Amino acid sequence: MRMINKFLKMSGKGKKGNKASGKETKTRKTDSKAVATPKKSSSSKESKSPASTSGLPTKKDLLKPSPSFQETPQNGRVRLFIEKLRLCSVLFDWGPGDQTQADSKAIETKRQLLLELVDFVGKSKAVFSEQVIIEVMKMVKINLFRTLPPKVHQTMIDPEEEEAVYEPAWPHLQIVYEFFLRFIVSGDLDVRLMRKHINAQFVNGLLELLDSEDRRERDYLKTILHRIYAKFMMLRAWIRKSISLTFYNFIYATEHHNGVAELLEILGSIISGFALPLKTEHKQFLKTVLIPMHKVKPLQVFHQQLSYCVTQFVDKDHTLAPTVINGLLKVWPAVNSSKELLFLNELEELLELTQPEEFEMVLEPLFRQISRSIGSPHFQIAERALFVWHNEYISSLIADYRKDVLPIIFPALHVNSQSHWNPTVSTLTLNVLKIFMDLDSELVEQVGFYFLNWIIMTIPFSVPRRTKRKWKHKPKRSRGGRQYGKNSCLRNAEAYQHILWESLINTRQDRTSIAVPILARGIVSLTFVFITHNTHAHIAPDTLALAEICKKRRLAQRRLALRFAALKCGACAIASIAGAAHGGFFAAPA
Repeated sequence: MRMINKFLKMSGKGKKGNKASGKETKTRKTDSKAVATPKKSSSSKESKSPASTSGLPTKKDLLKPSPSFQETPQNGRVRLFIEKLRLCSVLFDWGPGDQTQADSKAIETKRQLLLELVDFVGKSKAVFSEQVIIEVMKMVKINLFRTLPPKVHQTMIDPEEEEAVYEPAWPHLQIVYEFFLRFIVSGDLDVRLMRKHINAQFVNGLLELLDSEDRRERDYLKTILHRIYAKFMMLRAWIRKSISLTFYNFIYATEHHNGVAELLEILGSIISGFALPLKTEHKQFLKTVLIPMHKVKPLQVFHQQLSYCVTQFVDKDHTLAPTVINGLLKVWPAVNSSKELLFLNELEELLELTQPEEFEMVLEPLFRQISRSIGSPHFQIAERALFVWHNEYISSLIADYRKDVLPIIFPALHVNSQSHWNPTVSTLTLNVLKIFMDLDSELVEQVGFYFLNWIIMTIPFSVPRRTKRKWKHKPKRSRGGRQYGKNSCLRNAEAYQHILWESLINTRQDRTSIAVPILARGIVSLTFVFITHNTHAHIAPDTLALAEICKKRRLAQRRLALRFAALKCGACAIASIAGAAHGGFFAAPA
């Protein structure tokens, strides 16, 4: 019993202690309220402006007279600055015909207030407190962050080609942008206080505004984003990531964004400041964003900025040159001539930064594409490809690797020099051939020999046989013989014969040329293709007579023997045509 009584006494004391502690907490709460109330009253006494007492300002508040900063004493200018910021948060409808006389007056009043704010930020040396920063950011967000109007141009256009689109509210927006730019650049601004307000959400809002069709607004946004990137280091990774996401959406989804050129300009300055060695993140950005961006349709709108970014990467790290060049070759345009010209310009800039080791790695695919460009029927593409030899550094690289380069491009050079329709392209081609002749004439002679031999060996000698089935549509007859129809054998043979005849005529004065007997054999072989098809057009008389003599030997059933007989006995006739002195010079090998 004694133990139970002691336990009951102890529990009673605990309850009394709890009651006492509850009284202490109540007194603490009342003390905190007493301390908190004078703070509210003091803040209410500081802001006595009508705009602050009645909530958000209205157009009527704008029309009321407001003192200037020069008329206000030094200790009251900060409060006046906050009042003017709140008055500038009033928005207007800029639609046509919606403004009254009072609205026009209020718009002009707001413009004057914004100009005063810009002047105050530029000239004053006052340290901006947190309350001022809050009011500034509120005014900027209200004026700038808005829904963009519907786009006038559904596709991306070059600003020089089409009429520019202007924002109706630009008289106010321009001053707001100028004010915010000066506010960020100001040396009196504490970056630690600004971190709470200029965050990732604010940066995303600025990036969304870059899709505006007004070029003036995009220029201001570009400058502001660049200043934010330079001043707020904690936002750099987020800005790069947001820009890359914008580019991903542009490349693979929409192919339409008006601010791509401005974003690439920002990236160009960012890339130039990268430290070496480059991070894996930056190299991945080059491979997955910048190189695939070359394949979009509106490339010509932003190609200059894109080319600058890519060349900055190669300039920083020359080992990236093979990756970039191979990436360009994968997305090389097939039918767009204007786009191909842009690629050739960028390719020359990249080759200027390429070292010999990297040049050797991309030599074969690179010059196969250059060879196709040289042989292009579009004269501007052919000219631009041949202008590569005017660059001293690239020309020296080609001279060092001429044994690998010349066999790849010689067919295109040979065809251009013989039969290109544009005289300028023919002249440039001959100049390139002359460069190779001056470097290594034996190499040019050897490559020419193999090329002509390849032409002759690829001549189609197979004659399509007529089957037992009846033709649904009989081939029409023509004066020159049977029409070609779907048979491409004769078309190829005629083209080869034209090339060989012109080459033979051009080389007939050089009797020691190794190509003359090869040309002669090729022409005789081509003649038999026409004879077996009963097509006698475009064949020289002496060659035709020679072919008829060979045909009378009744070797038509064995085409290889017929071809060898033509090569064996056709040398004298071709020699007379070519103007050579000795027939034995053209004798075919046994």
